[in-house]
Amino acid sequence: MFQSNNSNGRVFLGYEMDERIQNIYYNLLLMSMYRHCKVFVMRMDIHPPQYLNPFHIMNFNHRFIEKEKNAGYDPLYISVREFSSEKKTHYHMVLFLNGNKTNNTYQHFENARTVLRNICGDYGCINECNEGHRNGILLDRIL
Repeated sequence: MFQSNNSNGRVFLGYEMDERIQNIYYNLLLMSMYRHCKVFVMRMDIHPPQYLNPFHIMNFNHRFIEKEKNAGYDPLYISVREFSSEKKTHYHMVLFLNGNKTNNTYQHFENARTVLRNICGDYGCINECNEGHRNGILLDRIL
């Protein structure tokens, strides 16, 4: 998990992103494309209750990724903590999934909500990040 303060970044896919995070994102994409001829990439924001500490979020990440693995989606991911005075501390997650098994965000958001609810009850929120556009893109490897 990385931390971002919205500083010294570059704009990437419409978002300001720290260069080291951008490099990890790119490498995860390459690894996922190496493993699968189709990769489904999606994003979500996790807004936990403010009383949770980073260990709870690491527990969420672990349990959520295990749930995705058990379903056969072969996930790779990056999770970044962002400090923001107006939105409070929250986390951004980008998932790289086996595109031969999935090309829709619905089940992944349901899995994330189930895991977060098991950790903190009904007080957390998973944001689908789809204002004005759909979330998720299916990439097809061309040899």
